[in-house]
Amino acid sequence: MLKNFFTNGEKIQKGAVRDNFEENKKNRDFWAARESFDTTIRSYNWRTDRYEFEVDEEKVREAIEDYLAIFIQMAGR
Repeated sequence: MLKNFFTNGEKIQKGAVRDNFEENKKNRDFWAARESFDTTIRSYNWRTDRYEFEVDEEKVREAIEDYLAIFIQMAGR
């Protein structure tokens, strides 16, 4: 009876949680990669109340290369 309350009487397929987890992994990884990239190339300056972008071209280039490598890895899954 309690099981029917949580499942609305539908039968739960074995592995459904794992399947859902794997489906959502690319979405989570995409946003985590974007956040990592964003925090690498810009930072908040509380004195000016603005975001400032990285001025070191080498750091920006490395950040872009890492970001691209992550996307290539995600596409290969």
